[in-house]
Amino acid sequence: MIGVILAGGQSSRFGGEPKGLKMLRGLPLVGHVHANLSMVCTEVVIECVPGSGYEGWGVECISARPEHAGKGPLAGLLAGLERASGAESVVFAPCDMPLVAPPLFERLARETGGGWAVSPLGDEPLVCALPVRLREAVAGALDQSPIPRVVHVLAGAGAAGVRFADEWPFVNVNTPEDLDRLEASF
Repeated sequence: MIGVILAGGQSSRFGGEPKGLKMLRGLPLVGHVHANLSMVCTEVVIECVPGSGYEGWGVECISARPEHAGKGPLAGLLAGLERASGAESVVFAPCDMPLVAPPLFERLARETGGGWAVSPLGDEPLVCALPVRLREAVAGALDQSPIPRVVHVLAGAGAAGVRFADEWPFVNVNTPEDLDRLEASF
């Protein structure tokens, strides 16, 4: 099983600077996610826009196909599924969720048809474990107009939502203020 850190967003609320490279407790956000994924995956890669700064972090970087640029997180999921051609499944996590933990990924990976997290706050479809065979469904969704929501694509392809009781692993750093609040909570 490989892990893919999704870091291909525009990061507009951080002024376009890669939010995954923002520091939390002496480590970039992407580093926290990488550490957690590394505990359950044989390999971890970062899906990002070429030249966004993640290349210097020392982890293999992959990118969505050029024709999928700007098409959102489904493009990142497809890039990860394509990278994992020989793997049975791929675990995904966004770069801005530094508290996602190994037991969460292990539980998602037990879903044979694929699974995404459902927190008390709702669906968290970018925290998921997907079998490589979902590649075609994700690629097909990227050809649609409008592009469907990730959760609809995953459910339509046979993946299931997996409920988690705690919301803390899903703390999302969307703004500099979120990062400040998280730093202060440690």
